[in-house]
Amino acid sequence: MPSASPLPSVTKVPAMRNFVQRLPRFVRSPLALAMVLFMVLGWWAAGRLPAGHEEISALPHRSVPQLTDAGERVPACGAEGAGRLVKSNARPTLALCAGDVALPLLIAPYASGVPHWHAFVSWPLHQGNPFALRRWNLLLGLIGLYTAHRLTRRFCDRDTADVAVLLLAVSPPFVLLYSLLLSYESAPWLLAAGGVLTLLAAKERVSPLRGGIAGLLFGLGFMSNIKLLFTLIALGFVALRYAPWQRIPKASRVSLLAGVALGAAPLFALNQLQGGAGLEEQSRWRSELLARKVTLPDIESVLTNLIRFGADTGSYGVERWEPLGVLGWFAALVCAMSSIYVAYHGLRCFIGLKANPLLAFAGLLALGFLFVSLKLYDQSPGANYASLHVTYSVGLAGALAALARRLTRGSVTPGSDAQGSGDAQGSGDAQGSGDAQGSSVEGASEHAQRGSGDARRRAVLFCLAALAAVPLGYVSISRLKSSAEHFTSHSTVAEIELAEYLTNNPGPPLYTTTYNLAGVIDALSRGEVRTTRADTAVHCEVEQAGSTRAAACQVTRFRALLDRPGALPARFILPANPSYTDEPSAPSLQASLEHAAQLSGHRLTTEVEARASNGAPALRAIRVDAAR
Repeated sequence: MPSASPLPSVTKVPAMRNFVQRLPRFVRSPLALAMVLFMVLGWWAAGRLPAGHEEISALPHRSVPQLTDAGERVPACGAEGAGRLVKSNARPTLALCAGDVALPLLIAPYASGVPHWHAFVSWPLHQGNPFALRRWNLLLGLIGLYTAHRLTRRFCDRDTADVAVLLLAVSPPFVLLYSLLLSYESAPWLLAAGGVLTLLAAKERVSPLRGGIAGLLFGLGFMSNIKLLFTLIALGFVALRYAPWQRIPKASRVSLLAGVALGAAPLFALNQLQGGAGLEEQSRWRSELLARKVTLPDIESVLTNLIRFGADTGSYGVERWEPLGVLGWFAALVCAMSSIYVAYHGLRCFIGLKANPLLAFAGLLALGFLFVSLKLYDQSPGANYASLHVTYSVGLAGALAALARRLTRGSVTPGSDAQGSGDAQGSGDAQGSGDAQGSSVEGASEHAQRGSGDARRRAVLFCLAALAAVPLGYVSISRLKSSAEHFTSHSTVAEIELAEYLTNNPGPPLYTTTYNLAGVIDALSRGEVRTTRADTAVHCEVEQAGSTRAAACQVTRFRALLDRPGALPARFILPANPSYTDEPSAPSLQASLEHAAQLSGHRLTTEVEARASNGAPALRAIRVDAAR
């Protein structure tokens, strides 16, 4: 009687592994993990970082009236005498009114707010509160991760793309840019990336419709911020070097250029509504800067700032940059490595040598940053060349991928990329079916060796990526943890405390006295407290700041404001500890107000003092009553 055949062995798959394998492929991908990491960090950052006028004025917001330097009141949206369009010499310079909400048409002469009107559609979700609005804005960060992954995968490979987005999710520039309401810096990149992906999606030749859509995206990006010009120059240079322009038929080229013109035209049309002086002044100013001489300290400062922007973006909240310990220095090191690597590719592209198009584009952006900072900016440090926010991580991923290939060079069978069924078939023709079978076994063995080598390379790459991600994540988290401790006019805790107090204690008119505080209380109180901007009326010229003449000028302006008929009683919101991010004349605000009140015989009292989380005074509301 034949013996019973043994039952086949059954390998038990662990329950967790089985569960993971049943999940959709995207959920198991590094891109999904990167999105989760970013949302966790971004959600936390959105509630910790202090709100400021620079953010609020760029998106739909409750309009705030302002005083001119002559003390005249410029009405806000919804006020008597205000039309459908409100012009201002402060941000936004031109707005369309929807009730008491201002929809920015021009944030500044070089940037339109129209691409950011999505915040008005979602108004019921956030009511203009900057902290809630920031969390809505995190969706743009998810789009940024997706576009970065698509582009890196197209020009590099999937593993490099996975590493790039994992690094992006924790990198300081990406986390901070998308956690704050800085859409006028992030939107140009997103729209340009969308235009590139639209062109790349064409299977053969670009159709006129596809060309027009891509051009429109480029044009809208230009409209959202004219600084996209530098990105488009780098993009166009790389495209002419490496991409077959002939792949785009003549009709599609025409539609592409027409789309660019259509998207960009509103920026110039809106400037003409204000007489066109804004762009003309910007052009004249930049031309004057272009003629200035560049010194060695200038170059050193710009090179340092190139690293600082990628390694420690949050340090722009402090006056002097000092890397955060050993990990902070390591973060600076990896950003320096990334910048050098992409600059190498950019230079190769520039002189006509072969280079990776995406890395060459990143390198040209970095080199462009150096030129723009040296010749077209007077801001020090030049921290708002925001197109770089993606290039650091993409460049670092490319550098780490190249290093991983070198470290595992001997672990992949030489020529394995060319092996496979073709070799097996050739062996079969020469030796018959038996040899063909042996050849197929050898091919399978070589394929297994190649797969094993790829696995080792992938493991090395992700280990290197983890070593780079740790210091970047550490710096991001450390800066966010300390942001609420800043006892300046940018204290998050103090802003919220003051808004709650003023909501519960209505009283005389409120005036904000610094640019950073304009509109903040209105936004945090969801419109229950209304303020008027007085910073435009009480600050004197920057070049006079700190001098005796400047102090006298400020006292004179405060006194003119206090002595106007019906001006008192009034309350003034001042920073208790002005920082270098405030106006140069901000430290003398309280002394000037006290002196002006004394000269006019008015009574001055501190109504409330809001403190930072460490107990330090941050904001004060000072009440001035008319003399009896």
